Amino acid sequence: IQILAADWDYDQIVRCRWSYQYSLDECGSTCFDLPNAQLNPVDCAITWTPVLRSEDIANGLTESTYVVAITAEDFVNASSITPLSSVPHQILVHVSYKPVNACSTKPTVSGFPRRNLACYYGTPNSTYDYTFYGKIYCLNDSIVEFISTSPFRVQKGNIYQQSNYTWAISVIWTLPNNQTGLQPFCIAAVDNNGQTSDQHCVMIAVGASNPYIITPRFVQSTASPLGTVMATQSRFSIEIQSKDFSTISWRRYIEIYIYEMKIIYFIL
Repeated sequence: IQILAADWDYDQIVRCRWSYQYSLDECGSTCFDLPNAQLNPVDCAITWTPVLRSEDIANGLTESTYVVAITAEDFVNASSITPLSSVPHQILVHVSYKPVNACSTKPTVSGFPRRNLACYYGTPNSTYDYTFYGKIYCLNDSIVEFISTSPFRVQKGNIYQQSNYTWAISVIWTLPNNQTGLQPFCIAAVDNNGQTSDQHCVMIAVGASNPYIITPRFVQSTASPLGTVMATQSRFSIEIQSKDFSTISWRRYIEIYIYEMKIIYFIL
């Protein structure tokens, strides 16, 4: 379960934790309601194997609902243990048995122009058009809903079938001038059996700008990648000039392709 958390004012150190009941009561009776779940404080992702509540099983029920309470905090640096601010967050997790006729593979969703958990810029007073695709893997199934966590002024169209296995929906987002800051946007597809895809999320930094790439130059016999990089050129540098807006995902991605667009090296 991926929770998006980010900071707009350059602190950049954002961590998540379970909400607590001592000191300040952050969660009441919902503290640690998700049994045996693990929370990664850096990328704010919850790992959990779904189970029914024992009392629901005893009562003959086939579904359970849990309340998850976490708190996101920002820090002045990575070693600090004193948060600058704390924001509580609660979500509901619904668990039910898979229908006997459900496809063994859950649906998938795609359509954002960037990878999952990416952060990219958006321009105020602009309009962005997205088309999201939900794919099923059993012929008699269908996508019946696209659920989303989206910014203000997002408008969804109607779901339509694109092929035997793919359904789509068009989404338009018009950014007003005053809607600046980090805007989370998540989408997931739901099939006719109630199975939900993994959600795809991005963080859109409205009012930010793309990084400026500094003009390549030669430094100590190592060339920046301007034009053809020779086979004997084992070192080069790339420099950008911009403020770094960082979400909770600290991974950085570098990919190197040869001319046929075949990836030959990557750094995560």
